[in-house]
Amino acid sequence: MINKKEITQKHVEDFYNRILIVDEGPNKGCWTFNAANDRDGYPYYNFNKKTTRAHRFSYIISNYDKEEKINIIRHTCNNPWCVNPNHLVNGSQQENINDKIKDNRQAKGSKTGTSKITEEQLISVLDKILSGEITKTKQIVTILNISHTNIIDILHGKIWTHVTNNYNLNEIRNKVIQKILTIDEVKDIKKRLLNNQSQRSIAKKYSVDPKTIYAIKNNQSFQNVKI
Repeated sequence: MINKKEITQKHVEDFYNRILIVDEGPNKGCWTFNAANDRDGYPYYNFNKKTTRAHRFSYIISNYDKEEKINIIRHTCNNPWCVNPNHLVNGSQQENINDKIKDNRQAKGSKTGTSKITEEQLISVLDKILSGEITKTKQIVTILNISHTNIIDILHGKIWTHVTNNYNLNEIRNKVIQKILTIDEVKDIKKRLLNNQSQRSIAKKYSVDPKTIYAIKNNQSFQNVKI
């Protein structure tokens, strides 16, 4: 989260010194930013020891005096690397998803005709995870009425990416998957493993990533816990 009050003229000058304006071709008018891009093609900008997406920073400094809540900064040019403030608008999660579906007409999510959930339902769940209203994956299973495996795939960005790309999945997974196991829970997990119970079923019971159970089984974690 960027605090406007922390932005100085030096930050603004540094930001603009790293911009190159595209003056020809199909992307004429877009601004590139000299920085590393994330996996989705958005360049990063380091601000006061914090990392934010450059297009978001560009929008904020260009609309500094505007009193508004900054939500999702959308690209009207459809180029995630562009930081031209004239190509950026403040919008909602749903508007951003609608943009992506419009830009890519291949059926996704609820548009496939076989989906059990909708984009709106998934957005609601993800927002509730971030707000702390949902703390366990079994709650998600109950709300969405889909399998635990599908939940894990969603939270790892394997499916429904046209929705999850708008979220920090690491933050979300940390809230609902990477829970801290108690010593008694670890002991019970080890007993279940000795009884040849499947790792996936144990992971589901304790609402953890199956990789956590794998690590316990292979003595990669909780080595000192004995049963």
